[in-house]
Amino acid sequence: MCSSMGITVAATVSFTVPQVIEVAESHRRGVQEADKARTAAGKCFAVIMVGRLDDYLRSCCEDSELAIGEEDIRMA
Repeated sequence: MCSSMGITVAATVSFTVPQVIEVAESHRRGVQEADKARTAAGKCFAVIMVGRLDDYLRSCCEDSELAIGEEDIRMA
């Protein structure tokens, strides 16, 4: 894990919420390893493509049969 070696990572090809969550969990594991080794962990920046997040929210609303308007999805 790059984070455990002090390397800063920017994960910029994330299209779904689960991908961004996995990036965060991986970084957390790296920080824990760095703490054990008493070294400084690298930083981590996870970038989600906003249009894809909108798609995900629309899908969740459809699956849950929620009447959430397009304006509210964009605002989220």
